[in-house]
Amino acid sequence: MVQYKLKVYPHGLGREVYRIFNICDKDSLEKLCDLIVDSFGCEEMHLYEFCMDGKKYSQNAIQMEECERVKLKNLGIEKGQRFLLHYDFGADWLFQINVQGLTEVEKYAKPSVEKEKGTLYYY
Repeated sequence: MVQYKLKVYPHGLGREVYRIFNICDKDSLEKLCDLIVDSFGCEEMHLYEFCMDGKKYSQNAIQMEECERVKLKNLGIEKGQRFLLHYDFGADWLFQINVQGLTEVEKYAKPSVEKEKGTLYYY
């Protein structure tokens, strides 16, 4: 099993606001979205998509209704890869996700926030 270390930045806030997450490859994109949204204090229940090529509204996007079924291990994620969470299409929040590392682990560990910096003012 692989555990990913992901550094997530809200777009437009420079490097002053970010979170570092650890999440296993057996977790879903839906779980990753929940982790990001909860850690930044965003309101839940908005539409979202993961843009795997880092471009909003791309052909390489995974829509919200698919995210529960899509496991991270099926995405071919590599160290150094960057992709986006496009959240709340009305407010148009973009979270850049940078894959900082992949570590082989023997057993599952629930997703966690390793480090937090700054506050996202969601309005």
